Amino acid sequence: MKKLNNFEAILLLIVFSWCLGTQQLSAQAPVISYTGVQPTYTTGQAISSLTPTNTGGAPTAAIPFVSTLAGTGSAAIFQQPVDVALDASGNVYVSDQVNHRIRKITPAGVVTTLAGSGVQGYADGTGTAAQFGNPAGMAVDAAGNVYVGDLDNNRIRKITPAGEVTTFAGSGTFGFADGTGTAAQFSAIWGLAVDASDNLYVADFNNNRIRKITPAGVVTTLAGSGTFGSADGTGTAAQFGGPRGVAVDAAGNVYVADYNNHRIRKITPAGVVTTLAGSGTFGSADGTGTAAQFGGPRGVAVDAAGNVYVADYNNHRIRKITPAGVVTTLAGSGTFGFANGTGTAAQFWQPAGVAVDASGNVYVGDSQNFRIRKITPAGVVTTFAGSGVLGFADGTGTAAQFNFPSGVDLDAAGNLYVADASNWRIRKITPVPYTISPALPSGMSFNQTTGVISGTPTVVTATTTYTITAGNASGNGSTTISFATVSGPATRYVKTTASGTADGSSWANASGDLQAMINASAPGDEVWVAAGTYTPTQDPFGNSSPAEPRSRIFFLKNGVKVYGGFPATGTPVFADRNIAANPTILSGDFNNNDVVTGSGSTLSITGNAENAYHVVISVSDAATTVLDGFTVRGGNANVNSTAIVELSGQTARLDNGGGMYNKVSSPTITNCTFSGNSAGTAGIGGGGGMFNEQSSPTITNTTFSGNLATSGGGGMLNQSSSSPTITNCTFSGNLATSQGGAGMYNSFSSNPTITNTTFSGNSAGVGGGMRNDNLSSPTITNCTFTGNDDGGIYHASGSNITITNCTFTGNSGGNGGGIFNNTSSSDITNCTFTGNNVTGIGGGMYFANAFGNIANCTFTGNSASIGGGGIYNFGSSSVITNCTFTGNSSPNGGGIRNESSSNPSIRNSILWGNGTEISNSSSTPSVTYSIVQGGYTGTGNLNADPLFVNAADPDGVDNIHRTADDGIRLQTGSPAINAGDPAITTPATDITGATRGAAPFDLGAYEGGVTPVAVARYVKPTATGTGDGSSWAN
Repeated sequence: MKKLNNFEAILLLIVFSWCLGTQQLSAQAPVISYTGVQPTYTTGQAISSLTPTNTGGAPTAAIPFVSTLAGTGSAAIFQQPVDVALDASGNVYVSDQVNHRIRKITPAGVVTTLAGSGVQGYADGTGTAAQFGNPAGMAVDAAGNVYVGDLDNNRIRKITPAGEVTTFAGSGTFGFADGTGTAAQFSAIWGLAVDASDNLYVADFNNNRIRKITPAGVVTTLAGSGTFGSADGTGTAAQFGGPRGVAVDAAGNVYVADYNNHRIRKITPAGVVTTLAGSGTFGSADGTGTAAQFGGPRGVAVDAAGNVYVADYNNHRIRKITPAGVVTTLAGSGTFGFANGTGTAAQFWQPAGVAVDASGNVYVGDSQNFRIRKITPAGVVTTFAGSGVLGFADGTGTAAQFNFPSGVDLDAAGNLYVADASNWRIRKITPVPYTISPALPSGMSFNQTTGVISGTPTVVTATTTYTITAGNASGNGSTTISFATVSGPATRYVKTTASGTADGSSWANASGDLQAMINASAPGDEVWVAAGTYTPTQDPFGNSSPAEPRSRIFFLKNGVKVYGGFPATGTPVFADRNIAANPTILSGDFNNNDVVTGSGSTLSITGNAENAYHVVISVSDAATTVLDGFTVRGGNANVNSTAIVELSGQTARLDNGGGMYNKVSSPTITNCTFSGNSAGTAGIGGGGGMFNEQSSPTITNTTFSGNLATSGGGGMLNQSSSSPTITNCTFSGNLATSQGGAGMYNSFSSNPTITNTTFSGNSAGVGGGMRNDNLSSPTITNCTFTGNDDGGIYHASGSNITITNCTFTGNSGGNGGGIFNNTSSSDITNCTFTGNNVTGIGGGMYFANAFGNIANCTFTGNSASIGGGGIYNFGSSSVITNCTFTGNSSPNGGGIRNESSSNPSIRNSILWGNGTEISNSSSTPSVTYSIVQGGYTGTGNLNADPLFVNAADPDGVDNIHRTADDGIRLQTGSPAINAGDPAITTPATDITGATRGAAPFDLGAYEGGVTPVAVARYVKPTATGTGDGSSWAN
């Protein structure tokens, strides 16, 4: 034997391990799970397909799934279907006995009456023109013709695939006669079977004969004398005792369940009758031939090897007979009852029908147990389907229910069909890899091969738990998912000019009345609006011609979503929406004559005397109410009055909210522009663009520009505990001529959350960008205040503001260029104050009888004509930690000016290059662990150049503050490194978000030293471009 080298040995080991692993995995039951299941799905909207993940054995077609192929509850109705037969195309034919009809069920489950009027009687004809009398046994030939044992009419009826019924054989008179067609006579026709040559065999019960009918309708007696008995013999020499079931094997031998003789008889094609098995005495003995006993054999089936299977009805057993006549009990104890098990350990209760598949598995209609049983070739009995409780239910395996299942048959694909007699249904049992229970909501589908859940729900359902099972030969694995289906939206369509029926049901039938479509909508519905300009058509009471035309308004409806930005032509879908290309304008300018000029301090709006008081109003609406994709303009709330506008028991002032008025409401506003609106009169009222009263709308990607308020809040006024959430918005060029807050005014406990928003070029008497007073406490994050006049933010009257990662640049005014804090408190972290200037005090910030907690902030290039280039404190004792002041200027305290008992605590900070770094009047600040140019008394203070990277370029090459290349970072070797107070451990990160590590921290806003990068500067005799030397072009 060749000795393996190391490589060959390792390779062999790998292959062996792989094979072993594969074998072990294939021997496992599936282990499945689903991810991405949503708690709710919306009707009319396709779900994202849910695909199972399987970490066990691969699922195979191993789980019996019971469905109602046809019957009550599936639109069609049956009454005691007693037998089924299948054709080569998979169509199922049913003897619908009490209905006196023959029904046909396609593979898709479509039930039609192949023949029969439903009235007991006898008539040939086509389809429902024909009549039957308790049809029983059935068989189908190769051409698809259906043969029916018409029990009470004593006839064999033939039905063509087209439904044409003829009497194939039988006179209709009870009796016996051979002959052709109607010359023949029968008595109580039960079992039928067709051989490969399309000869039909009939169990003629009361005549005790087996009859043979050729395709030409010639009836002969294949066997049986007509006298009750049990004699074997050829042809009419033989005797039968109530033959019930018949089956034919591939060789043309006919097997008969000779019910009252308790025998199984075999008839050769030549008519030779022998007793294949059975003594003729009621009993249950196994044995060979006549040594065996039966107790009322009823159903018979034969497999490809010639073995015969018998439903031994009164013995409660399934018997197997070999071609040699050896009888064994395949399964069943003989005592009626129910038990799964092997062989005689199992129990049945009056098994009626049997069928056998290509693998030798036997399926049994266990009638009184209300189950379908499966018996393997080894005799192992399991419940294939059925709970055992009399009733009806589709489902998987034992979750299903039956009521006296009788006839069973199998198709070529292995699907089992059951005549569920007392349930009046035809059931189909399909072996599948996956099942689900209960059934999914209508419109959703479950792929029983892959386990994928998909589709579009069409009905509303409560939250339901669904059990998904995957199976293979090793067993089943299950998991559960839960979800509800909720009502989907209707969509209504609006254009500037109505089209078609104008009912808004489609773009072709678009309405021209936006308000009418909003009114007609229910919560969850959507209104799609095409590009164009729309003016209000009704007042809030639905009047189209109100006494005051200016009271006409667009009023939102709770839960209704209104979308603009659709093209005005074609049939656009939602994805075709383009707000920039398809401007959709809601205008209060009825005469279309407004003139808007200037911006900020020069803003002027004229020609608006006849305009609507408000363009849009929202009252008592939830966040599911949406306004998306509109420009709102031309509102003019300029009347000092109340109560003219009233909705849902709420009143709206006519001097607030020219563009939009929200009252006790929280709509969602997205992708909108509010421009050219005005509000207020004689210094009262405000909110030119939007007024929120006890309201908390969610506002995203929206611009407020060129709006005017004669009082406060040119862009927006939030009042009376309003707390909107504002994200990715712009407030620019708005004007407030009296109270202030040109961009936004927050008053009376209003606490907005503002993120990623820019306030620029707004102008007001105080608080050009924003004003907060009367206990209002906004939270402002990642925002920019630039070029506002007077100042970026004015903060007063007991308000508490939190500002993080914000930039204040280029703002100007009288006092407090960046922020003016008056009798209020502030938490300001990671902020930049640069290039702000005032004619009075506090270029960067002004604190007047206020408190601030200021950390990780930079103050550069700010100026004040009187005092406090960086910060001016008056009667204020703020805490300033890890801040950097450089390049600020003022005659009194270029860095910080403290007056009137201002005693701030300045810690871990740098004040360098500000002229006079700290100037005090009647104030005693505490300065510790800081660098102060010129020195300052206090623990840990230094008077040493902090070695900025490039103080002349605070925001660095990228021109973005709070990034790694900022010029006011520390160089490696700076004396500020690790020079902080060891007791100070917060903030844990610096202005860029870098972790500071363990105390002592570095001084100033930046942690860590960097090595300056050499920068080339470019010089020519004559300057070019910007002249900053950054390139030859400059």
